[in-house]
Amino acid sequence: MNGMINTNTEINERGFLPYPIILAANKGELEAMKVVVLHYRSYMTSLSMRKLRDEQGNTY
Repeated sequence: MNGMINTNTEINERGFLPYPIILAANKGELEAMKVVVLHYRSYMTSLSMRKLRDEQGNTY
């Protein structure tokens, strides 16, 4: 993976990252890892959230 990766043109219509980017990230290539993390950032954020309840039973 030489050079910068343009995530807008690299991601296909269904929102999947190209397989070569996944392979490069798996090998530890920093640019590819950045692309993967940026692509899935909102999904990872939503998975890391949990609901809390206060003393009155309100959910946050």
